[in-house]
Amino acid sequence: MKTINRLLNGLSDRLMGERDVVTEEEKMDLPALVEQARKDWLVALAFFENVSEKELVDQAIYNLNAAERRYVLLLSEAKQEMLSASDNL
Repeated sequence: MKTINRLLNGLSDRLMGERDVVTEEEKMDLPALVEQARKDWLVALAFFENVSEKELVDQAIYNLNAAERRYVLLLSEAKQEMLSASDNL
């Protein structure tokens, strides 16, 4: 139970600490951010699918939604970056 709580708290802290806007410095490493967001989403999905304690279901749903939104946001940022780079060619 303690391991699950630590996992959830770490994931929640990472997801809650993220901003909605990607800075210029972060855009330089956007592929790495997208990949980390994908991994965070997969971890949240696996936890949601395997949670068995009733008390943790709400937190698992919240973490899954937050991870998915962050992943979609970063994918959108990466797409915009690629489009704007191709316009400059």
